[in-house]
Parts: sequence; structure tokens; C-alpha cells
Amino acid sequence: MSKKKHIFLIIFSLAAAFLGREIYKFSKMYETAWDAPAFQSMGPDDSPVTIIEFVDYNCPHCRASHPTIREALSLRPDIHFIARPIGPLSDESKDLVKLTLAAGKQGKFWELHHAFLSHRGVIGHSFLAKKAGELGIDLDRLYADAESEEVNAQFVANSNAASVLGVKYIPTFMINKTIYVPQNDDITVQDFLEVINNAS
Repeated sequence: MSKKKHIFLIIFSLAAAFLGREIYKFSKMYETAWDAPAFQSMGPDDSPVTIIEFVDYNCPHCRASHPTIREALSLRPDIHFIARPIGPLSDESKDLVKLTLAAGKQGKFWELHHAFLSHRGVIGHSFLAKKAGELGIDLDRLYADAESEEVNAQFVANSNAASVLGVKYIPTFMINKTIYVPQNDDITVQDFLEVINNAS
């Protein structure tokens, strides 16, 4: 075997090994995208239909579609639904995501998730303090947990899931293996249910 051919085979082997590792890492990340913490999901784990929702709490389109999504899910309790809030719009958005994830440590993730997406104004301390009182959330603990390594890891996991699934717009819904991005804010319950049926 010539020296050049030997060097080529070494380089090829190293490249193949590297590519194999990257493919394996990607496949594991893809699997993890569907495996969110229990507090971020609702509905039966063994459902034939799983939907992952990617939203930003400061996104007006996410807020506009939220009532429709909630009503559709109330009509299809058999669906496994995972909420993965992300914060691509601003640092404030990222802070809101961490607050909802922190609320999960008090068993109040969904309550704060719905409160943020149902609000039409600025989500500041006064709003959060009011909602915390209404929802039975320990506000001091909420702020402390939002800064924890555990919550930051959950935030990163949500962002990684969006990246590996190719999310480019918000809101985005991953329905089984089909990506669905509403084209306008006028989506109806029937429209969304039809999208689910077509993707199932």
C-alpha cells in the first residue's frame, strides 16, 4: 500500500468515526426532544398522537392562537401534549420561560403558562405578583428557582429541542413527525383538529 493511500485511509476512518459520533448525538437529541419533564406534558404518554408546542410568551401570535389550542385539546383529551416554551424574541422572553419552568417545581407550570399566554399586556413584576397570589405560587421561591441550574438545564433542553426539530417560527407545533406553523391568527378549533387528523 502506498504512503498516500495509507494516509487517505486513516483520514477517511477518522472522518467516518467523527460523522458516526455526530449522527449518534443528533439521534439522541432528537429522541430527547420528545421526552420532556412530566410537568411540561399532559395527556396519556402512550397516545398515538403527540404534539410539541414551541412558543414565546411575548409572541402576539402565540397569545392569539392559545385559546384555540386549549379548546381543541379539551375536545381531544387522548392527545399527549408537550409545551416547550422558548425565548428567542428577547432576554425578557427567556426570563419568562425560566419563571414558568420554575413554577413547575411548585406544581404550577400549566397555570402560569396559561396566564402568560392569556395576558395581552406587559408581563412585569406587578402582574406576576398578582398571578402568584391568585395561583398559590410562592413568589420568592419562584424567583430563586428561576435562577437555579436545574431550571437553566430545562431551558436549554427546550431550546435544543427546537433546534434539532428545525423550528424557525413561533408558534410551531410538531404533530408526530409533521411540523405545523399556523399561517395566521384566525385558526379555528376545527382547523387545528383537522391538521391533527391529517398528521396522525
